[in-house]
This record gives sequence, structure tokens and C-alpha cells, in this order.
Amino acid sequence: LALAADAAWPGIATMPEGPEKTSAVVSFLSQHGMSGASSVRAAQEYLTSRAGASADASTSAAGLQSPSPGLSVLSKAPPSSPPIGNLGDAPVGGPTGRTYIARKGTSGEISFVGLSEGVYDMGSPDGVGSSDEHPQHRVRVSPFALGQSEVTQAQWTAVVQSAQKGKDADAKGLKADPSSFKGARLPVESVSWCDAARFANALSRLERKRPAYAVGSDCEQGGEVAWDRSADGYRLPTEAEWEYAARAGTKTAYATGDTEADLARAGWYDGNSGSTTHAVCTASAQPWGLCDLHGNVFEWTWDWYQSPYDAAEVGNPAGATRGGNRVLRGGSWGNSPANARSAFRGNWRPSDASGIVGLRLVLP
Repeated sequence: LALAADAAWPGIATMPEGPEKTSAVVSFLSQHGMSGASSVRAAQEYLTSRAGASADASTSAAGLQSPSPGLSVLSKAPPSSPPIGNLGDAPVGGPTGRTYIARKGTSGEISFVGLSEGVYDMGSPDGVGSSDEHPQHRVRVSPFALGQSEVTQAQWTAVVQSAQKGKDADAKGLKADPSSFKGARLPVESVSWCDAARFANALSRLERKRPAYAVGSDCEQGGEVAWDRSADGYRLPTEAEWEYAARAGTKTAYATGDTEADLARAGWYDGNSGSTTHAVCTASAQPWGLCDLHGNVFEWTWDWYQSPYDAAEVGNPAGATRGGNRVLRGGSWGNSPANARSAFRGNWRPSDASGIVGLRLVLP
């Protein structure tokens, strides 16, 4: 939490002293799993240590308020968050009924589905799945909007070409048509994690949003990529966000049930794909209004891979701070049903690209 706060401090530091700055810090801490009195106390300590007690006299305990849900983009968790509960409790959360369309009116329109704050059991119970799916643990994720589908080839090409025309630095090295399989409605694939992060930044600038990532030229060599969590730009989902959406309020292997027949209704895997990708949103089942979270192509997430899980990460977990591989989720057209389970975790180097790997975006 301290590292995350330090990363966000340059943006908060530019705000004038007063209630708005105080609430922004409280909201930031709430975003990272602290709410109510705990976030107020932490905000007071943080402001005092970073800005000096004299500069923040107006943020005394008497002046601190619980975060207001409409105060700023930093506010992620509402003041009355549901209790985290215990392992085994029913999942909490779901679609908000709100949608958003990026690049509206262009050939690259991308639809997003709003999801409420959620609480669920992340990972697999004892005796189920691979060792890196353990320990199963209770987590909370803040509200966000998730791409209805994997990014399609038409969407990728439209964004990359528009961004390159505008001399966007992140789009400069991206291929406009990287995929092995060809089709406008097919998911884009053969893109690396670094490509995906740069694409998110390029789309953000086209939409006049602040990019979430600082992607250096050494990304492919495992270089550090900074994530500005206060940014309003597009980004990759965290593992926790991805699994929350994939489970869609269930505890079964797939959002549609536990059997291979259940999986076949939700997505494309080696048993029904015909060894190719399929147009997005053509599987019959679309839990929570989301398509192809099981199968079609693996999807990059933000997280560095770590095993086992850090079960102490409760609020908006985002994985290890450093690592060698990034996490893939969801399975693909060329993989078995086991790899398409909600809890399954793959991991590749950030420079790796293949016809079984694509991406899906988040709008904070």
C-alpha cells in the first residue's frame, strides 16, 4: 500500500490543500481495500508523512470524511462496501446495467460492461486444480467496466492506424494486422503483453484519457512498467478482476457449470473450435453480458505471475511487484477444458506472442 501511495503521490501532491485533497487520498486508500475509519486514519498518517504536518493542518482527524462516491476518479469503493465475509460465502456483485462505447461512431467501436464492486473466493478449493491456484482466498474488487469481448482484429487495426497517423509513441512499433487467423470479428492474437499495454495507452490518448502505463523500450526484456492507478485511461484487467468477471457470481469450474458440455455453451476450446478462433460473442452463453471469457484466446492480465497466491492480499490484489512472466487467463481454441476454467492460470514472458493469446481491456 505504501508503494502504491508513493506512486500516486505526484498527482495528489499537485492538488491544493483542503477537503478535496483529503478526500482524494481517502478514496485512493479505499481503492486499495481500506475503507471507513481505517482509511481515514491511514490518510491522516500518509498526508502527515509526505506533505508535513504543518501543510496539512486542515486534514486533522476532525476534518477527515469518509469518501464520497462521486468525488473523483480515485474513488473506487463506496463507503458502504459489503463485508468481505468468509471463505465459502456466496459471491457478491454483478453487472450495473451501465455500458460504455469507446471509439463510438468509428469502425473500431469497443463496448464495455459495467460491473459493481464484488467479493468472491479467488482460486480453487483444496484438491482441485493446479498448485498455483491455491490457497483459495476471499478478495474484494472495486467497480470497473470490462470489455464485452476480446479486442477484435477490426478494433485493433482501427486504433493502431489512427494512433500511428497521430504519431502516438506507444503505437509506433505496433503491427496493424498481427493475427495468424484473419477476420474482422475474430479476436486479435499474436500480440505480446507489451503490445497489449501499448495498445491500451494508444487507445487512451485517442479518447483523450490519461494513459495508465509508462511502457519503456525495455518492456520486452522484462523492464519495469509503471501503472498510474489514478489514470482514467484503458488498461488490462488484474487477475482478480478477470476471475471475478469470468466466474459471474458462480463457484463452478465455468460460469455456465462444471461439465464440458457447459463449457461448450460459453466458448471455444480444443473440443469444439475446429482448430481456429471464432468471431467474438458467437458462443450461445454470455454470463453477465460478457463473451468468450472461457476459451477462444487466452487474455493477458496486468499481474506478474507468482505462486502460490498471497492470501493476505484482500482488496484489489494486483500480484507481485516484480517477476519474470505475466499472467494469462481463460484458455483458448487450442487448449483443453481444464485450461478454460475460471481459476486456471497461465504465464508467459511479456515479449511472448502466439495465435492463442489476445487481450481484453478495462475502463476504470
